[in-house]
Amino acid sequence: MDMSLEIVKAGLLSTFQDAGRVGYGAQGIHPTGAMDPEALYLANALVGNPDTMAAIEMHFPIGVLCFREDALIALTGANCQPMLNGEILSMNEPVFVKAGSILTGARPIDGARSYLAIAGGWNLPFWLGSASTDRSAQAGGWEGRALKKGEVIP
Repeated sequence: MDMSLEIVKAGLLSTFQDAGRVGYGAQGIHPTGAMDPEALYLANALVGNPDTMAAIEMHFPIGVLCFREDALIALTGANCQPMLNGEILSMNEPVFVKAGSILTGARPIDGARSYLAIAGGWNLPFWLGSASTDRSAQAGGWEGRALKKGEVIP
């Protein structure tokens, strides 16, 4: 399923993370990867993706996200009191969202970060075998950095 996501308002630190980039420590490359791998794996499983596929790792606040096309998503990890179009969004289950839907969140009730996976995954480049964002190397993920307001992620 092709889709895109618009960052209406950037969160504190939203980056793409997957199972990680390991084995490059001797070259000074951070392993990166999801800080809560179980939440990443669950998000992917709920939408039918391979468990190691990249998802958006969101710290708080998560910002405001607009789905520009219909999509099947899952939000796992910290309960950030997510709202979809102003209504409570269930965590830890697959949810079909219509084009134009707006996702927001609040301070987490528990935990530190949430993961947003989408059926079919994101169109991201791989660097050293991973799509995880490495901010210090400015590589991987989306242009090697956190997501910014106004961007549209394919």
